[in-house]
Amino acid sequence: MPSRRFIFAAAFFAAGPVLAGTALSDSHPEEAYPNDAPLLVSPGPYAGLVRQVQERLRSLDFDPGPANGATSSKTQAALTQFQLSQGLPASGMLDQRTLLALGLDPAALVSSDGDASAGGTAQTQ
Repeated sequence: MPSRRFIFAAAFFAAGPVLAGTALSDSHPEEAYPNDAPLLVSPGPYAGLVRQVQERLRSLDFDPGPANGATSSKTQAALTQFQLSQGLPASGMLDQRTLLALGLDPAALVSSDGDASAGGTAQTQ
């Protein structure tokens, strides 16, 4: 007669496919966030840059929600997933390495004198 451990292990592994996510949800958990999630940060001087990031993420099959220039939890989750896919630190925040990986100009984050630049100045490379 099989032991209890064997039966439990067999039941656990047999349920594996049921417990596993789909290929889509495993690769893109940001899709679980609603498009109307509350904003994390109100649109400000970087709204144009954030909009470009959202558009670029969407073109790469990540779902940042609406391309409205406002950072939501869905945008942050999509950015994190993009960073993971590129082997970058998964912070969910925009930094120079992430902008370069997206093909955007990191100079759009800060001008040479340290002041925030206009949000719409990022250029694709």
